[in-house]
Amino acid sequence: MTYLEETGEIFLGDEVLGEVDKAGNSFANIRKAKSDWVKFSSGSQVVSWKKNATVSEVAGLIAIPLASLGVYGVIAAMGSYSISVLANKNFNATVSYTLYKLNTNLIQSWKMEWKVISGGTTYGPYTYVWTN
Repeated sequence: MTYLEETGEIFLGDEVLGEVDKAGNSFANIRKAKSDWVKFSSGSQVVSWKKNATVSEVAGLIAIPLASLGVYGVIAAMGSYSISVLANKNFNATVSYTLYKLNTNLIQSWKMEWKVISGGTTYGPYTYVWTN
């Protein structure tokens, strides 16, 4: 990565990643490199649990179709209270998800978006983002 102080531009190889606002001389004003989230995969899966299941049990069931995310990611995104509301009901639900990938020259990130659908009611969408 190269920074040209005279122009304020930041390069990676020959590509301009951004520039520093010379007036404010602050890195907070760097323009981001162009990048877009690309749909990597999507799908849905039916899960079910009995009334009064625990938060971790329900999070584990929701995490099954979200294989790259795991129980802790589900709890972090949905919150234990939201999951406990679902856990207090007999539930047959469809977990509908989309996995996105973001590639830039510097990082590779993933974003999982999902919703839980049951009996005509949709819970969500929920989002969890992580970087490799």
